[in-house]
Amino acid sequence: MSAPTSRPAHLPLAELALAGVTLAVIFGFARLFQGWSFSWPLVAVGAYAHLATMALRRRGAGVATSAVVSLAGFLLLAGAIWFTETTTFLLPTTRTVDVVSAELRESWAAFQQLTAPVPGRSGFLLACGLAIFVAVFLADWAAFRLWSPIEAIVPATTLFVFGTLLGADQQRTTSAVAFGFAVLLFVLAHRVARLERRAGWVTSDDDRSSRWLLRSGGALAAAAVVAGVVIGPRLPGATAPALIDWRAGDGGPSSRVTVSPLVDIRQRLVDQHDLVVFAVEADRKAYWRLTSLDTFDGQIWRSGGRYREASGDLPAQLPAEVTSAPVRQRFSILGLSALWLPAAYQPVAVDAEARVRYQPDSATLIVDTAYPSSDDLRYEVVSEIPEPTPEQLDRPAEPIPAELAGYLELPSGFSRKAQRLASEAVATAGATTPYQQAMALQAFFREEGVFATDDHRFVYDLSPAPGHGDDAIDAFLDSGRGYCEQFAGTYAAMARSVGLPARVAVGFTWGEQDPSNPNLYLVRGRFAHAWPEVWLGEQVGWVAFEPTPGRGAPGMDYAGIRPAQADGERSEPTTSTTAPVATTDPTTPQVSQPGDRLSPEDLAALQQPGSSKSPSPSDPSPWTEPLAYARHQPVRAALALAVLTGLYAIGMAGAAALRRRWRRAAARDPNARVRLAWRDLTVHLRRLGIVRRPAETANEFATRAAAALPEHATAIVALAADADAATFSTLALDQSHPERAELLVAELARTVSRRLPRHRLLLDRLDPRLALRS
Repeated sequence: MSAPTSRPAHLPLAELALAGVTLAVIFGFARLFQGWSFSWPLVAVGAYAHLATMALRRRGAGVATSAVVSLAGFLLLAGAIWFTETTTFLLPTTRTVDVVSAELRESWAAFQQLTAPVPGRSGFLLACGLAIFVAVFLADWAAFRLWSPIEAIVPATTLFVFGTLLGADQQRTTSAVAFGFAVLLFVLAHRVARLERRAGWVTSDDDRSSRWLLRSGGALAAAAVVAGVVIGPRLPGATAPALIDWRAGDGGPSSRVTVSPLVDIRQRLVDQHDLVVFAVEADRKAYWRLTSLDTFDGQIWRSGGRYREASGDLPAQLPAEVTSAPVRQRFSILGLSALWLPAAYQPVAVDAEARVRYQPDSATLIVDTAYPSSDDLRYEVVSEIPEPTPEQLDRPAEPIPAELAGYLELPSGFSRKAQRLASEAVATAGATTPYQQAMALQAFFREEGVFATDDHRFVYDLSPAPGHGDDAIDAFLDSGRGYCEQFAGTYAAMARSVGLPARVAVGFTWGEQDPSNPNLYLVRGRFAHAWPEVWLGEQVGWVAFEPTPGRGAPGMDYAGIRPAQADGERSEPTTSTTAPVATTDPTTPQVSQPGDRLSPEDLAALQQPGSSKSPSPSDPSPWTEPLAYARHQPVRAALALAVLTGLYAIGMAGAAALRRRWRRAAARDPNARVRLAWRDLTVHLRRLGIVRRPAETANEFATRAAAALPEHATAIVALAADADAATFSTLALDQSHPERAELLVAELARTVSRRLPRHRLLLDRLDPRLALRS
């Protein structure tokens, strides 16, 4: 077998082709996510992974060193891209760790429930970014250290197949073609580079042979891809149904599995952005509810209900002994970027310009499976808003129906602290009926609870880490600081612990009233909200409570709560806000007359900069402005890469300085100092391309180096003689020898700095061998 030669001429092409395979995998992820805002951070991670592994490999770093250094860089880059708000000068903090942990836990819960395409939430993208980084590292190792092309494409193929199995039908053909073509090009380029490593690869004309192989192989690869695209769909059985329809599931095409909208709108809860997500014309203001969450697994409240087609009257479950007021609403969704259709509780009829689905148990409306989200949709809803009195709610406890048993379930090992405090709050209030117990828990958080003292009072605060798992609940109860998700989730869990069926509702408060149209509400991202609902018996059904300080739904007189929302707006207490309602049948949506709906121009004006109704242009959101998010992702990535480069350079310079200091401290006698100076001399000569050969003596090497550096010839030869004496002689050298040797090394370092171009000097400063190797 021929011995390997120096670096192959077409190695950069092979490395670029491997990066193309990674890019094709990221393109294939379009089947998993909504829109393209997911792509920028993953492209940044892929680019960093390829550049880092390539640079470390080319500079001679070992596999272990490359893994540690590149992984550290990935962690810094990921924090800077996805969790910028939690970092300090783009460096991770303890809050970053807390937020990342919560995001990964809840993304795993969402992964088991969501069906593609899904929103590009941080947890999903972080997991994909980590998978891409690992795949790139393994691929580079196999391709250019082991020189095995098959093993090199296995990681990328695994990721592509994963996306294929879970992805939606969108981009199916184009992603397969892109991936197949990228793999063929990489195999071809890798083969050329591998052949160039062998001395026998047509040594007399290797460049022309390489170009011939690339041209012919590239033509064959292109022909194979074109043939697959053109001929494949026309083969017998290509369009037939699958033999095993593993995608259908038990619900078939008429069902859609959803998960907690907290998975989708948590960023809104924390960021409090000012973009209008939807507008609604309504007879009265209310909490615009998305859904309710019935399952608490110890980490996240979620819902896995199945939906059926809905149009016209809905199978609503109205309480028998509680009066309600009909409210007609007309929604225009602008940038919700979710499946859900907001509506006041309880919707009883719907009329939409698109197909929608409904789940009676949670009173939830969503878009049909044919739509990735509800954005740009207009629809009308008629709701019956319950208006109970304390007397109607304060009833003796009833047996809980079997179908509601799930609303009492808590995970094993649920927080003992939360259970104890819930029992104390109920006992302190002397509550005996379910209504009194629910009020006692509400007072626990808002006014008269066990913790509501001068020293420990619950406060609305966006800074604590997100989530409502056991650890988050205990931390929230200890600090007394959190936001609506934590108040609502903790309340509902504590209610279950004292025997009250409870769930978490998620949606928005009523928003801003338009000055020119009191019935028009502009709902911005900062109005996202979560609140608990408690079942108080067959005759009254589900009732909303409000544990979050500074918040309150209209019509919550039974709970002693005044209407209030994020901007501090308050209305007059205890007065009805119901406007006159038309005398036509309220259960059937009516077709609006011309002028009743918001015009397209009015809706467009809501998002125009400079409009009194427009959102703040300084606060783009990844949820409502995907294009703005995409524009800012490259900036984040570039800034993060610049910071990483600076930190790496500082780290390498510091490590090199520490190493020099340690070696000089260890060289305590003249002989050791001469040997150290000789080693430093060989390092500087290597930077100029003068490398000592394995069988070469110190004198032979010095003679060859002296010919290349005539200005230092005499000193180099003398130092070689001193190094031999310091290594092999039993006599100690006098103090003049190390001083002369160290002076030569300093002069040679200045000569190297003058001869080398600036980019080479920069690469030398980043070279881990100079800092970590002897």
